[in-house]
Amino acid sequence: MFKQQLKRNLIHFDLILMSDALRGMLVNTTNEVEEAKRRDLAVKDLTETLDLIRTEYGDQPELFHAVKNLRNLEPAEALRLAEKICEADAEAAARVCAKLSAMAARAYSVAQVYRACA
Repeated sequence: MFKQQLKRNLIHFDLILMSDALRGMLVNTTNEVEEAKRRDLAVKDLTETLDLIRTEYGDQPELFHAVKNLRNLEPAEALRLAEKICEADAEAAARVCAKLSAMAARAYSVAQVYRACA
């Protein structure tokens, strides 16, 4: 139970880091390289955490399904997430939505949406 709580907290922390990095890029465009590094590191860490949860807790269907859902967002869910990430910048949100729509994927991961927002 403790390990599950820890992993959930790690995922939440990774999402906060990605969001923070993207906001930093929108506010201070002079330091884009550093913010991009922070975002990429957070996306990588999130991906590794999700992989670890999937392998360690594969015998727990609810947890496995939750991790799978983070990797398989329906297009409408991905667009809502992108709009929420870019909420302060309507123009950026429109660009991201167009970028995701152009990918024409059947499903998107949380990491793909954050990368598109960068």
